[in-house]
Amino acid sequence: MSYVNAENVLPKNLIHEIQKYVDGQLIYILRKNENSLSWGKKAV
Repeated sequence: MSYVNAENVLPKNLIHEIQKYVDGQLIYILRKNENSLSWGKKAV
């Protein structure tokens, strides 16, 4: 799994809203069900 800087992909107002709950912490956002892969499969 690679990490993405939120500032590179999310609007600033959404980042500020998320920071109200998890300021400075790492969070994991699950894939949408239609994009999920079986265990052990790699996205290409």
